Amino acid sequence: MPKKTLFATAIIATALGLGGSLAFATPAFASPTPATGPVTTVSNLVVGIDNTVGRQVQIQFNYTVADPTLDADSIVEVTDFNSCSTPTVIDRDVPLPNAVGGGISLFVAVPATGFVKVQVFSSNGVSAPLVTAPAFATDTTVDAGDFGASITPGVPPTTGSIVISPGNEVPVAHLQLYLNGAPSGPVINVDGCTGEDVQNYSVAAGTVLTVHEIDGDFDVATFTVPAAASSPSDPTIRRLPMTGVGPGSWYAGGLGLVAVLVGGILLLMQWRSRRRGTSAPR
Repeated sequence: MPKKTLFATAIIATALGLGGSLAFATPAFASPTPATGPVTTVSNLVVGIDNTVGRQVQIQFNYTVADPTLDADSIVEVTDFNSCSTPTVIDRDVPLPNAVGGGISLFVAVPATGFVKVQVFSSNGVSAPLVTAPAFATDTTVDAGDFGASITPGVPPTTGSIVISPGNEVPVAHLQLYLNGAPSGPVINVDGCTGEDVQNYSVAAGTVLTVHEIDGDFDVATFTVPAAASSPSDPTIRRLPMTGVGPGSWYAGGLGLVAVLVGGILLLMQWRSRRRGTSAPR
């Protein structure tokens, strides 16, 4: 879509709010659990998808071990969202060389669809594990066939809601709201496995709202905000009664009036006829 630079005057009354935190399915606890031995710290987790030989997730991270004389390991957990409701969870036990620290690089084969989330579990020296922040990877770009959005005006229609339905193809979809062709507000980040994401808008009448999906570079919804409904200038204005002559009742009232007039004319004619009969010469 063309990205115009024209900004409308008096556009934003209330900024768009971002749609909350990510809500991915909670991963199953890694099994087997990391050894309870030395404290192991994991950092610099990097994840990518490699399709050279099948579909594999390449995982790299650095680690440090508090006591290199003891055996240490980490559990790499890969969650493949081939289905958002029933993702595939794969755990790998990764022994760590007896050293103060180093780096790990490994490949994990996954099903042929879905984006992936990777976390690494390591030991804190006791029973509870340390868990890295999740890292995501995808080899799919969302397109218009995977995505949906609708703009619903409220009362007045200068305010309303935008409902976004992601395509479940990418871990996070990125969208931008445009007002009259100009970008407005921060980028909207939508969890790829959420049912739907709701944003609110408040703009001037006549504004053209466009929701643009950045990753696939396509528009998902466009809407021209109508003017707000106006109330009568005189709130005491009198309205015609439902039984009166007016819209929706003209025929009933009008025909009733005609009947009265016709009836009166007939009575008058009958009265004059009788009067002539009684006053005629014998």
